[in-house]
Amino acid sequence: MTSPLQENMMKRIVATGVWAVVGGILAVHASAAVLSDTTDVAKVVAGKAVINYSQSAWESLASGFATPPVLTLSAFFNQAQANNLAQSNLLQDVQTGYSYSNQIYAMNGETVTNLPTRYTQPTTFLYPRGNLTNHVGSIGLGGVARFAVLGGAYGNLLYGDYTLQYSTNRFARGGSGWYLYANIPPAAAAFDLANVSIAETTNSFVISGNLGVSWEVANLLYSTPSDAGVIVGTFKFTGYTAALTTPVIKQVARSGNSLIIRATNGLPDSVFSVITSTNLTLPVEQWGTTATGVFDGGGTSSNSISVDLAEPARFFRIQQP
Repeated sequence: MTSPLQENMMKRIVATGVWAVVGGILAVHASAAVLSDTTDVAKVVAGKAVINYSQSAWESLASGFATPPVLTLSAFFNQAQANNLAQSNLLQDVQTGYSYSNQIYAMNGETVTNLPTRYTQPTTFLYPRGNLTNHVGSIGLGGVARFAVLGGAYGNLLYGDYTLQYSTNRFARGGSGWYLYANIPPAAAAFDLANVSIAETTNSFVISGNLGVSWEVANLLYSTPSDAGVIVGTFKFTGYTAALTTPVIKQVARSGNSLIIRATNGLPDSVFSVITSTNLTLPVEQWGTTATGVFDGGGTSSNSISVDLAEPARFFRIQQP
């Protein structure tokens, strides 16, 4: 089930022009050539989060488990370091020079490759400019901090492989809606952002606030309900955006039993799919993929696709993630 926002964004993502092969003859289906939604949608293409933890705040936590200090930082692995380590290494590798402050969590791309037992997540964040909370998807962040439990006598806890998310469901937990979800099992909301400030320009935005211990962590991990909402540091994410361009099938030519489909206005250097259906009224998500590719630096593409000219009709669209 898709939300109205997702449906509108899909309209932005799918090509404005629908081309058809009807009885072996090329045709443009004019009724599908204009999108009804004109929302200025943006996608996050780069960014990073900076976390400054408070050592004294961390060392006051989990008094329901044992006498503090229970949790002390023993390592921080940035995105590049963490991506090359299995969970066993994150838990055990000795590290020097780590700090509670200025921990950099670089934003992940649209796809990620995880080693076994790793859980970093891709960035899938799209939003209408001027309304960040009305987004779809989440922002994946690379990096893991390790905290020793009673000096390591009770093992270590890993905090990282975060996704920055927003949900009104967090209001009931005393949060602002913005929160960091920790994807390392047991996966759960780790921190709710408090005192959130948002600044947005035409090509960037900043989300900053204080990190409050989530209800889930305080109650289910620390066994210390009073830790819920305790501020343990500050958070600042800076994201850089690009307009979500709408690719258009600009030219179609027949060459024997193949079509040469040329498109323009794609997001430069991004992947795309050519999707097809014999039924124009079929929902877009039910169309099949017949080709994939990458837009060049100018946002153009060209694909050669085999067709059955005996078919009564077949329709094509360019789809950009």
